[in-house]
Amino acid sequence: MDILKTNTDLNGGNKVRLKDNYNNGLEKEEELLNILYENGIIFKHNERYSVLDYNYNNDDVNIFIELKTRTIQKDYYKTTILAKNKVKYYLNNKDDNKKNYLFVIFGFIKEETDDNSLNYYYIQYTTNFKNYKPFYNRYENNKEYYQIPIEDLKPIDELLKTNLFKGLKC
Repeated sequence: MDILKTNTDLNGGNKVRLKDNYNNGLEKEEELLNILYENGIIFKHNERYSVLDYNYNNDDVNIFIELKTRTIQKDYYKTTILAKNKVKYYLNNKDDNKKNYLFVIFGFIKEETDDNSLNYYYIQYTTNFKNYKPFYNRYENNKEYYQIPIEDLKPIDELLKTNLFKGLKC
């Protein structure tokens, strides 16, 4: 599968490459669901045009997950971006009677590999996001993003070992 190698490829408007990138993203969404399932956690995969990719809820918690796959290695840039509309959607859909969580999972290409396999990292949304420097994408009508420092991301294995996720096991 042809995957994008630079951010400029996304902004260049090459429709064939964008389609390949989209298909790769769908493949990685299924891969992440399998990782969660292998750890005994069953999330609902939301519909195609949903703002966030997955959710889980029960009587006590409401958890949203957004997956962002990247076609670069983790340390290629000092930051990665997340569209602010993702957080806005989460904030507007919180259930006041439950504990609410938003986790953003980033998949980056593994080092020294020729395929498109990824290493996954996560960050939990907190009010500290307001301290992240904004980024306005001129190729998307100045859509606003958070610039998240790479060092703020943690390996997904740490998330799966938290009491929250251990408590979700079926």
